[in-house]
Amino acid sequence: MPHTITTFRIIQYLFILSLLLLLLFVAQCTGPSESSQEQEIYQSTLTGSDTASIDLTGKAYLKLKCRNVKGLTEFTGQYLSFLPMQKQYINAVQVEKDTTLTFALAIQRPEIVDFYLLDYPNNPYKILLIPADTLHLTFDLSRADWERPKPAWRGKTAKACQYYYDKFQFFKGNPFYAKTPLGGSPLPLSEAAKQVDSITNLELRFLKQYEKQQQLPAWFTALEKNDLIYFAFSAKISAEGYRKYAQHRTEKIDSNYYNFIYHLPAHREDARFSTYYYEYLKGLSTWLAEKKYGTASLDTMPREGRIKIFTSYSLTIADSLLKGEIRDLFKVITLFDTPVRHQMFTWVTGLLRQSGPYQYKQYPRYLSQYIDSAVLDRNDAAPDFTLRDLQNQEVSLHQFKGKALLINFWATWCNPCLKRVPEEIKLVRAMNAKPFVLVNICMESPKEQWKKMVQQLQMPGIHLYAGGQQLSKLSKDYNVTGFPHYVLVNQASKVHQNNPLYSNDAMIREINRLVEMP
Repeated sequence: MPHTITTFRIIQYLFILSLLLLLLFVAQCTGPSESSQEQEIYQSTLTGSDTASIDLTGKAYLKLKCRNVKGLTEFTGQYLSFLPMQKQYINAVQVEKDTTLTFALAIQRPEIVDFYLLDYPNNPYKILLIPADTLHLTFDLSRADWERPKPAWRGKTAKACQYYYDKFQFFKGNPFYAKTPLGGSPLPLSEAAKQVDSITNLELRFLKQYEKQQQLPAWFTALEKNDLIYFAFSAKISAEGYRKYAQHRTEKIDSNYYNFIYHLPAHREDARFSTYYYEYLKGLSTWLAEKKYGTASLDTMPREGRIKIFTSYSLTIADSLLKGEIRDLFKVITLFDTPVRHQMFTWVTGLLRQSGPYQYKQYPRYLSQYIDSAVLDRNDAAPDFTLRDLQNQEVSLHQFKGKALLINFWATWCNPCLKRVPEEIKLVRAMNAKPFVLVNICMESPKEQWKKMVQQLQMPGIHLYAGGQQLSKLSKDYNVTGFPHYVLVNQASKVHQNNPLYSNDAMIREINRLVEMP
């Protein structure tokens, strides 16, 4: 399976090749040589006053107007929220006639939303929403079936939305997808990184030329530049670890590979809206921690010990390299990222009390409030759900009352989830003839891929699929922010453990205690 070249991967490499050929043409006419590509990224000007803001309780509205509708069509969408950074989904809406719909979304900062039209599932529209604003989006669906409709925008972010549309028209697609395979590229890491730099420089040149013709908001220009630059550097700083741990590939790294770290200042005031800036800071903190403690030593530690070391080191880096709002935001993002995701609430609460004073107190206060609302304590009623199984039959949590349950939230693209399957098979065999059920809930995955993976891996247990509104509700109810995520439920349908550190032997012992309880 890992060595099979999929159609999607072939398309990705062809897209990369076409972009590089385009870059070569542009470079011959106007640009610097390939040897100076990385330096060009460093020197990109990142200035501009902010007129957008962060609002932790903010909402934005998307008003969708559909005209000349022919037959049934469907709209849906997704975006990455800020605090915590996790996927949010816009419920699918089917449209059969001309209509106007309004979506109210929790938007805390300028946020890019992938908005999908059913007929073009692999080619979403990029739209930008900001707190306390309404974006009017109009689709005229009278065009030919093969022609992707061009929407019209109205609102404070209309020019940004038009920029994304024009950019993807120019590149014949989203250049982002040509940069994502860096860690998985068959090329040596240094060569794959050069490709990312090449594509990034091409995007920066497009933005520069676009600015000469269209007046973009200064804060948006800064956001786009930072997103482009820090995506490239976050991809490069994390690629070696991805190859080592996710793909079990090791290679000798060029001694100059990490030089970009020393050319790029850690503190960047105008990058506070950029997801990839914080991803880069997380990657930098991890890289520095590995340098200090050694990867061999860290690899042998229990997961909770590693989490505490990486988190503590990230907080130290924040206090030493960052300042003001960026420092406070990154510290809270760090605590949200891993320890909160793994339900280490008591430890996180202690860190909030012990760490140095926050200048922007709204961020640690928001984290504390989130923990208070997110904690799913032992003996809390397990939130009920109704999902469909492989036979398209409805299955609800309450149907299993009287049995101990291990709920496994997983995704088809999650390597740790797939590697855990042999252990889950042993677990189910060990609990045979006892009142126990393994319930697997697949999330954030194509439905056909889910069915294929279950059969291919011979996964044990009951298999359910969560999509759309169900996915969002389950993620919130069970605080699912990563995969695999396990929840152990007792015979009274109450939570026994939420997201415990998984060990097959420990889990078997714990389940046996549950089923033996009177």
